[in-house]
Amino acid sequence: MLIVIYGTDFRKTRKKLTASLVGLQKKRPDAEMFELNDETFDPARFEELLGGQGLFERKNIVVLDRVFSSKEGKEVAMASCKEIGESENVFILHEPSLKKKEVDKLEKHAYSVYEFNKKISKEKEYKPFGLSDAVGRRDIKKAWNELNRAWSEGKLPEEIHGLLFWQLKSMIVASSTKSANEAGMKAFVYNKARKGASNYTIEELHALSRNLIERYHEARRGAGELTTHIEKFILNLKGE
Repeated sequence: MLIVIYGTDFRKTRKKLTASLVGLQKKRPDAEMFELNDETFDPARFEELLGGQGLFERKNIVVLDRVFSSKEGKEVAMASCKEIGESENVFILHEPSLKKKEVDKLEKHAYSVYEFNKKISKEKEYKPFGLSDAVGRRDIKKAWNELNRAWSEGKLPEEIHGLLFWQLKSMIVASSTKSANEAGMKAFVYNKARKGASNYTIEELHALSRNLIERYHEARRGAGELTTHIEKFILNLKGE
C-alpha cells in the first residue's frame, strides 16, 4: 500500500504524516515501523522492506521521508511505485514537493494522495535567502540576524531547515563539479554555491549536512524543539 503526502505547507504535511502513523498503528498494533530518508536511503534495505514482513507475518509501516532529495532514492522509489502499491506493507512517501509527472505516476498506484500547498499571497512574501547566503559566506552574525527575521516573519522551522539543507547540498555538489551543466544547476545558483563552498572544506560541508539531518530527527523524537536545534546549528557554523 502506498500513501503519498506532499506539499509546501510543512506544518500540514507533517500533521497529516503524524495522524496517518497514529491511525495505522491503531489498525496494525503489532506492525514494525521503519524510516528511510535522503541520508539513510539504501536500495538493498528498501528492497528488503518492500518484500519482507515482520515476525509472525506482521506487516511493516515504512516512512520514506524526503527520499527524493537523494537522486538514487528518487529513481528507486519511482521505478518501484507499482510494487509499493501492491505490497502488503504500508509505505508513506512524504515530500516537500513533487513534479506533476511524478504525482501522475504515483497516483496510479497509491491508495491515497494528500497535497498541502501554501496559498500564495498577493503581497510580496519574505523569502529568507539572506540566511542561506550568510551561511554560504560563513557569516554567523548575519546568519543569526536573518534567522531571527525569518522567525519574526512567521517562517516555520521545517521550512528554514529545508532551506539550510538545500544550501549545504548545493555547495557540496558545486564543489565536486566543474560546471553548472554538470551540476544540473542554473549558472547563477551554481556560481553562488561554488563561491560559498570555498569557505568550507568538503569534509566540513558533509559534516554540517549530517549534523543538520541529525538535529531534525532529534527534534522529531522529542529531544528539543527544531527551532532551538536550528539556532544552535547557526551558532556552531564557525567550527574550529
